[in-house]
Amino acid sequence: MLGMSMARPNRSRRGNVKTFDSFVANVRQALAKLGAERFDYLINNAGTSLHKNFDQTTEEELDAIYNVHFKGVYFLTQKLLPLINDGGRIVNISSGLARFSLQGSSAYGSMKGAVEVLLRYLANLDRVGSRSIRSPREQLPPTSAAAWFGIIRRLINASRK
Repeated sequence: MLGMSMARPNRSRRGNVKTFDSFVANVRQALAKLGAERFDYLINNAGTSLHKNFDQTTEEELDAIYNVHFKGVYFLTQKLLPLINDGGRIVNISSGLARFSLQGSSAYGSMKGAVEVLLRYLANLDRVGSRSIRSPREQLPPTSAAAWFGIIRRLINASRK
C-alpha cells in the first residue's frame, strides 16, 4: 500500500481546477521519490465551511463552496485517475449534513450531498470499473475527525472483498 499523505493541495489553490495539472506533476514527483509510478488509495477530504442561512448566501459564496467541495473533488479525481493502481480505491469524505439538516448549512450540506452522489457513480463507472478501481458504496456515519481513519481503513478493507 502506497500512501500519499504528503500530496495535499495548497490551501490557496483548493478548488482552482487550473492548478490541478501542476498538483498532479507534484504527485508524480513525490511518487518517483518513493520509487513508484502509481498509488493505491485516493481519499478526497475537501473542506471549508460556510454557516449562513439560505436566504443570505451569495452567489460568490456558493461558487466558492462548490469549487472546493464538488468541482475540486470531481476534477482532481479525474486528473489523478491515471495514477491510481488497478485495483485501487477512491474514498470521498462527506458529512452527515448531506443527510440531515442544520440551520445555516444549506450550501455546505448540498455540496456534500453532491459528493455522495458522485461516490455512487464512481462505484459503477465503466472507466473505473474496467480497472477494478473501487469506490465503496457505503456512506460514512457522522463522527468525530479522530475516528475517520479507523472508519476509512475498515471501508477500504471491506471493499477488497
